Amino acid sequence: MAISTKSGGNQFHGQASYMIRNEALNANTPGNKAQGIRRPAFKVNDFGGGLSGPILRNRLFFSSSYHFLRFNQGQTYLQTVPTALERIGNFSQTFTQDASGKPVPVQIYDPYNVTQIAPDLYERALIPNAIIPNPNPAALLMYSFYPLPNRTPDDVYNLNNYTSTAVNTVRRQTLSSRIDYKLGNHSLYSSGGYDFGKIAQPRAFGTAPFNNAPSTTQDHNYYAQIGDTIVVRPTLYVDVRDGVTRISTLNVAGNQSGFTQYNDFGIAP
Repeated sequence: MAISTKSGGNQFHGQASYMIRNEALNANTPGNKAQGIRRPAFKVNDFGGGLSGPILRNRLFFSSSYHFLRFNQGQTYLQTVPTALERIGNFSQTFTQDASGKPVPVQIYDPYNVTQIAPDLYERALIPNAIIPNPNPAALLMYSFYPLPNRTPDDVYNLNNYTSTAVNTVRRQTLSSRIDYKLGNHSLYSSGGYDFGKIAQPRAFGTAPFNNAPSTTQDHNYYAQIGDTIVVRPTLYVDVRDGVTRISTLNVAGNQSGFTQYNDFGIAP
C-alpha cells in the first residue's frame, strides 16, 4: 500500500465535495425497452471533505480528510425457470428441438423400468405423455425453491420466462489523518487511517434458507506510519520512516448456515 499525505500549515484550509448521480437522468437501454423492462436503479452519493491547519503555530500541525461512497446499481435478470406444470412432474407442454431445429414435445424415459434387448443393451421405458406419475419428493422440493414464471417467454421452449431486478450496493469510506511536529532540524510526522469497503450482490431469486443470501465482498484496511525528516544541511536531508498496514478481507456467496433439510433432499447426514 502506497499513500502520500500532505502536512498542515500555519493557515487553516478546508474542502468539501459532493457528487450525485441518479437514474432519473439516465435513458433506458434499447435492450431493456425491447424486453419491456423498466430502467434499473442507478444512484451515486459520494461526499467528503478535508481540513488542515495549525495546532501550535510554527510547530504543530494537523490535516485530516474523510470520504464516503454510497452506490446502488440495479441489475436486471432474464432467466428460465420451471413452469407450474414442470414443478409437479408434468412435461407434456414442454418442447425441445429435433434434428432439424424444429420444436417437438419432449420425451421422458423411466430409468427404473428397462427392457433387455441384447446381452449388453437395455432400453428404458417411455413415460406416456411425459407426465411422471410418482415424482420423487426430493425433486419436487428442489423445484419448489424456484419462483414461478412471471413473463411471457421468448419462444415455445419457455426461454426467459422469468425476470427480476436486484440492486447491487457498494459502500466505501476512507479516513486519512496526519500530525506534523517541527523540532529544530527535525520534522516529525505521524499518519494513519482506514479504508473500509463492502459490495453486496443479491441473487436473481432465492428462498430462505436455501441460497437466498447475496454474494458479499468486503475489506477493512488500516494503516499507520511514523517518520522523521532530518535536514543535515541545505542540500542534504535524511528521511526515516516506518509503517504498518492491516488488511482484512471477506468474500462469501450464498447462505452460510440455516439449511437443515438434508433428509428431505435425499442427502444422508
